Amino acid sequence: FRTLTDTLDRRLQLLFYVSFTNTAIKYATVIVTYVANTVHFEAINQRCTMQRTHLEFEFKNAPQEPKRPFEFFMYFKFCLINLMMMIQVCGIFAQHGEVGKGSVSQVRVHFAIYAFVLWNYTENMADYCYFINGSVLKYYRQFNLQLGSLRDEMDGLRPGGMLLHHCCELSDRLEELRRRCREIHDLQRESFRMHQFQLIGLMLSTLINN
Repeated sequence: FRTLTDTLDRRLQLLFYVSFTNTAIKYATVIVTYVANTVHFEAINQRCTMQRTHLEFEFKNAPQEPKRPFEFFMYFKFCLINLMMMIQVCGIFAQHGEVGKGSVSQVRVHFAIYAFVLWNYTENMADYCYFINGSVLKYYRQFNLQLGSLRDEMDGLRPGGMLLHHCCELSDRLEELRRRCREIHDLQRESFRMHQFQLIGLMLSTLINN
């Protein structure tokens, strides 16, 4: 730790303190999350992964407009994460070059590599949380469009010989939508339950950075 923070520049030293604390928090977050996910793997697989796949199938014939912004943000996030990874790798190479000149300790390079690996691990966890909750938002939008379509059909009902039959059909569709809404809500609840330790760790890291 002394070698890592050894510098005459007080601002740079503060930056090293923050970086070290952030890495320690990420390390604790990774350990706690890994243990929790290992213990509850079957429940996570059933309640999140399989549930999302089931909902994807359920909304296969739903309006597809909400998929476009969802896919755009997924691609945008993918590009942003890769850009951040390249910047960190360039920083590691830059520090490695300083080691050759004797102005930077090898310990800092090892720490930068370790921090990069931990960042990737926490980023993968956050990425899955983002993906699940982005999917939830997409399903809610598709659900809302289906519900609006059903409401328009109900408003268009007129007295006639087939009124009872149409009412029964609309009632069945409404019950189906109610079931889907409950499944979406359950997926969101399980996602937050699964990622609660990760979110706490990420919030602490952000707080220290700020």
